[in-house]
Amino acid sequence: MLYRYNEWRIVLVQYCNKKGIMFDTNLSWSDDNEKCMLERGHIESYGGAKWAVDSFPKGDYVLFYSKGRGVIAIGEITSRKARELHGAEDADDGRYHEVKMIVPLNVSGSDGYNQSLYPYEIKTLLDKVTRTYKTPYLSEGQVKILIEALQKKYNV
Repeated sequence: MLYRYNEWRIVLVQYCNKKGIMFDTNLSWSDDNEKCMLERGHIESYGGAKWAVDSFPKGDYVLFYSKGRGVIAIGEITSRKARELHGAEDADDGRYHEVKMIVPLNVSGSDGYNQSLYPYEIKTLLDKVTRTYKTPYLSEGQVKILIEALQKKYNV
């Protein structure tokens, strides 16, 4: 009986606490994925990694991480379940979650996300090294620190 209680408590904690997910924009593999994700207001995953978005619940924060630049945008997942990606080159093998952008608010064209928090800045602000969608995730407090820093860069 105690095991079930502990199991239930762990699940409850997992769904109540918002977390921040450093999400790779796939720039290493595609020049278009990053732009599409930001302009559509999605996090998207493809191929063998498409399962990644299924593990992120509504309300979690997403920190869009661009290779060589760092965090370029931050949003919050608004969809309850990940969906199949339709109408893109990876439509047969991709999944996505909808995201409400927090910073920058307007993402249109490459000028819409021309600022970033570089890895050394993130390490300085949080006093820790972070990696893309691997545990431990960022806490809600840590995400808010990064939101504030990125808003300053975008003059919001």
